[in-house]
Amino acid sequence: MFKKCKANCQANDNLYLRGNVFYYMVELPRQDGKRRYFIKSLHTKDYYEALERSKNMKKAVELHTNDTRKLLKRAKELMNRVVFDTVDVNVDNGDGRNITIQQKRISAKTDIRVIDELYDIVVKIYTITDRTLDDDDLKLIADIVNMRVGAENEKIMTMLQSKLSDITSINPPAADETVNDILIKWENSLLTINCETEAKRKHNIVDKMVRWVGIKPESVKYVDFYNIDVIQKLCTAIKNMKDVKGNTRCKYARYLRDFTEYAPSVNSVFKTNLSPTINQFIKGLEKTASIDVKGHMQYSSEHLIRIFDSKQTFFKDNEDQFWFVVISLFTGARRNAATTLQYGDIINKEGIDCIQFKRNHPIKQLKNDESERLVPIAQQLLDLGFLDYINRRKIKFKAKDTDFIFPNCQRPKDGKFNTNIVQKGFLQYVKDLGIKQPGGEQYDFHSLRNNAAEILQKAGVDIIFINKIIGWKGQNTMLAHYSKRVLGDIKTEVDKLRYDFLQPEFDYWKKVMSKK
Repeated sequence: MFKKCKANCQANDNLYLRGNVFYYMVELPRQDGKRRYFIKSLHTKDYYEALERSKNMKKAVELHTNDTRKLLKRAKELMNRVVFDTVDVNVDNGDGRNITIQQKRISAKTDIRVIDELYDIVVKIYTITDRTLDDDDLKLIADIVNMRVGAENEKIMTMLQSKLSDITSINPPAADETVNDILIKWENSLLTINCETEAKRKHNIVDKMVRWVGIKPESVKYVDFYNIDVIQKLCTAIKNMKDVKGNTRCKYARYLRDFTEYAPSVNSVFKTNLSPTINQFIKGLEKTASIDVKGHMQYSSEHLIRIFDSKQTFFKDNEDQFWFVVISLFTGARRNAATTLQYGDIINKEGIDCIQFKRNHPIKQLKNDESERLVPIAQQLLDLGFLDYINRRKIKFKAKDTDFIFPNCQRPKDGKFNTNIVQKGFLQYVKDLGIKQPGGEQYDFHSLRNNAAEILQKAGVDIIFINKIIGWKGQNTMLAHYSKRVLGDIKTEVDKLRYDFLQPEFDYWKKVMSKK
């Protein structure tokens, strides 16, 4: 059940709450006397974040509506310029007898350019959406599509048949559009409520799923995908996913449902409602109990000492691995963020040396808006010789600001992110050391992020600063509202991020890395 958000919502009449999640709701023109609404989840519990996303949603809906209104206004103007003739037509009344009725048909006196433009408008409206149209609008479109042409006007008849074939090619839909074409449109529509990375992730997951059932998105037509048999096959494939949590299966199914629900907004002809089938499937999935959901455990002090032990040769042979591991320890950066840094991301602002995490390259897949941040470099990382190492490499390789500090983050064949840069490097090293979680599972790169958070918490750093440093989302609206802090204040707090128990190991590795 939706309820109006009464607290602080005077500025936006379209924000509603359901299950503590904000939704954007706007009333559409009535059809058959019934009220209709456009409702879309904003995927956040935070009021200020919802407010920002609702602004983008409002612009998108208004743009959609305005485009359609302009087309309809022009269609009405053109209809006034169509000349009709009334003719007698013999038709079968159903019992074998013919009766004579009168029909209106387009006269040969009608300017062919008027008809041409009218049908162009109908095609465009079908391509946009019909959700914002009221009964009068729909009747106008039906009148245009069903206009009869006098048989004596062969020129207009030929042209209309061509135009009508354009419209019927959308029914069932856009025959030339592939699954990938719709995926791209869906991803673009998600940008009104999701960050770029999240929209891309949803696109990639759906792309991966449809390939499971033998569908190649770039070549298979969407009309061949959009049917109940394919959806059932996909649900079976999701159910049979191995080595994943129940919640992951639910997430994949929700993405599939959202993708199929997008179809009617692309083309009004997709009337089949596939959502009930997918929703019923989601209800039947076994979800992972909250008590069984395992987080990313941080490495213990003993683990980190073993990892940086001077007796180990891994970091001597893999200096890149050493640096993006310590970058994560001192910034809480995730795998992609730590490994895709460019030389231009190491900057000095207001006299403070910083690392900036930005979405300024296609392979930088920052998880959310909070991940895009400026983090002062902790003093212990500076003492380790981080800046000296960066400057030496920049001179040695004559690197530009746009060059990657760790070139192996990019696959040479296609230029995409190299997901194995950590998997077959640092994580294999940890596995070889025999470092495991109590349940027998391996630690991962995300564990380093939790190490950084734990050190800051133990040092008594306020949660607002931890959010800024680590790139966490604020836990409530108060944090979101009062999280503006000057860089100098953040630097003071980030310097508390120290691993004093690792100092002997860091002293050793500083000497080793100074020769690289």
